[in-house]
Amino acid sequence: MRVIGIDKDKCIKCVECVEICPLDLFYKPPTKVGEKRQVIFEDPHGNCNECELCIEICPITDAIIVNDK
Repeated sequence: MRVIGIDKDKCIKCVECVEICPLDLFYKPPTKVGEKRQVIFEDPHGNCNECELCIEICPITDAIIVNDK
């Protein structure tokens, strides 16, 4: 299953996906004091290799949006 995004309402911003993605398709931008943490998924060239490590490690698996063709 190819990852195509993150459901920001379901994501708890644990950053586990950021740490485990071998292609660095997830990242956590710097935030100022008082701002909410964010986790962003970007794959403009379709490089996701469908390893599913992010899906396995996500504590709320519905936060990772996949294209399961």
